[in-house]
Amino acid sequence: MVDKLIDMLGRIVVEIDLGDTPAAMSEIAGFTDFFNQFLRENKDFIFAHEILDLNELMGQMLLFMEQKNMSALKEVITQSLLKLLEHWDFNNCRLN
Repeated sequence: MVDKLIDMLGRIVVEIDLGDTPAAMSEIAGFTDFFNQFLRENKDFIFAHEILDLNELMGQMLLFMEQKNMSALKEVITQSLLKLLEHWDFNNCRLN
């Protein structure tokens, strides 16, 4: 599941780079649904503070979407969320 989340975030970044805001928004909608599923299915492997960190980043993403600030949205994805998912061992239990 982590690999799919990372892939979905990569597609969002590509759409932002292409300047296709509607496509980026569509990708974000799919990511948000899958992210919620990921949290539900893996709640036993993720600490509460880790969920809060992920939710805070998602909140930032949604705020920048509302503001139509695609460059800030891309920065949150590339500088925070992707790095967190790529390097996080999920309590020593890599989930995929």
